[in-house]
Amino acid sequence: MCGTRLRWAAMLLVGVALLGAVTAAPATAAAPEVTFVESTIETDTTWTPEDGPYRVIRSVEIEPGATLTIEPGTDVQLAEGVTLTVSGSLRAGGTAARPVTIGRTAGAEPDRRWESIRYNGTDNSRLALRNTTLRGGTTGIAAASGAGEVRLTDSTLRDFTAAGVGVTDATPTAPKIALVESTIRDVTGHAIDVTPSNGVTERVELTASNPTRTETTRNTLALDPGAGVSTDTLRLRYPAGSSVQNVSADTLDRIGLDEDRDGDVDRSLSEAVTGVTVDGRQVDISLSRTVRISSRDRLLVEYGGVVNPRTRGVYPVDVSLLDGGVPQLSDGARAAYVVGEDTVPAASQSTASTRVSGLTVAGSTIR
Repeated sequence: MCGTRLRWAAMLLVGVALLGAVTAAPATAAAPEVTFVESTIETDTTWTPEDGPYRVIRSVEIEPGATLTIEPGTDVQLAEGVTLTVSGSLRAGGTAARPVTIGRTAGAEPDRRWESIRYNGTDNSRLALRNTTLRGGTTGIAAASGAGEVRLTDSTLRDFTAAGVGVTDATPTAPKIALVESTIRDVTGHAIDVTPSNGVTERVELTASNPTRTETTRNTLALDPGAGVSTDTLRLRYPAGSSVQNVSADTLDRIGLDEDRDGDVDRSLSEAVTGVTVDGRQVDISLSRTVRISSRDRLLVEYGGVVNPRTRGVYPVDVSLLDGGVPQLSDGARAAYVVGEDTVPAASQSTASTRVSGLTVAGSTIR
């Protein structure tokens, strides 16, 4: 009898143990298999959702002549600091129901960012993303070659610190770049960064009617943007030593577009001026509407009330065109402000045009 009770007790314990194992199984289910990538892609390769997620743990290159194809629903994870260089071609073809995702490693902290997808292609190269989401890097697409083509369709780029799409300083030109029905958002730097640091400003001059030190003078600004821009605010920031406290709407003599570049205003914007405000050494001329300045137009602005600095010389005045508070000219556009009859004026700014001649943005959202 005692042996029978022991056998029943043993069987009961085994049953309880089995039940516990079955009950606990879902909580300890194995994570999906991960395909680690750390080698150069030398031949045509396809990544599929069944073999994903793909975790790129070090910077790799798609070599010239090779194509990496990423199928719908595939998840690609890039480790911190990783760059995926496309010297061949990259084609990510997601669908609305099954997009391709390219982002940081699962579970990584927000500051653990990958570097970029660096396009360094040849004439036969293509970087084509459709229904693809890029997120969590420094720059989404960084173009480092002027050959081939970069095209994003129905795609989203978000959460980048430098740029959604950019052209690196290493290349004097850029490939054809197209964003169609796509979204760029949550970017700390520039959504699209395609202009070199010295910018698209072709020519900017500032002349003073009175070159005598400490005397009040009238300044005339002539600005050739070098590319079509829109603006609702003109901002000028004078250097220390000068004074613009006397500049006001009453001292604004003329403002408008010189369409034939003969020094006369052909299309006046005076009726659009809503105010002239001064904040320290900064002057803002605000317009009631956004004005389009074509690449052929010259913006002329003349105003009085500026007091020259006490010493003669050439003083740089920062010039900005804003539209909705966003600067439209490249960084560093300056005009030479000359004080003193014996001073030779500095050459007016004339810089290289933008490196991008084939940028298309159609039906897209940038915020």
